[in-house]
Amino acid sequence: MKDVTGYAVLSQALVDWVQIKPAEAKARVDRARALNPRQDGGTRIPALAPYAASAALDGDLGAAQLDPIITGLAALPAWVSAEERETGEQILVDLARTAGPRQIGQAATNLRDRLDPDGREPKDPDPTAPRHELGFVTHRDGTHGVKITTDAETIARLKAALDPLAKPRPATEEEGRDTRSQWERLGDAFAEFVQIGMASP
Repeated sequence: MKDVTGYAVLSQALVDWVQIKPAEAKARVDRARALNPRQDGGTRIPALAPYAASAALDGDLGAAQLDPIITGLAALPAWVSAEERETGEQILVDLARTAGPRQIGQAATNLRDRLDPDGREPKDPDPTAPRHELGFVTHRDGTHGVKITTDAETIARLKAALDPLAKPRPATEEEGRDTRSQWERLGDAFAEFVQIGMASP
């Protein structure tokens, strides 16, 4: 391209020739590449959205409708079959004839979620040692508090240990039903948990 036009990047040529902003020029180039087949070296790359391209050629769709369709199709994983892509694109194009960009975008998201319910595999974070912090607070009224920072596994284990001890006491004729709040029951459970731990060798 540079040998013919003097520009290495097509979008920069559009900025100068058509007098549009760089973002709009890039959007036009990306849209054209998605709607038309092209050659990359000796490899022919088919259009990402051929049905949308046909509708645009007929004047039924504009950029506002085309962009969410293209974005939705580009987000589909590579293993989605050509038949599923084709059916999905036809659904989006038919909707786009009467719907706005927001509705089309929502439909494209629903299509992706239906074809790929698990979504992208999350990147495994670098393994790091869990951070544990524990602090004791003394209040003016003489009561004490505990402030803890730890990992999810430790909290889950602590909760599993406290939950059985924090259940409401059975109602009795002398005391009636257990009127303690959930916070109070957890506090009593924690105190009992510490006593059990201290008594265990």
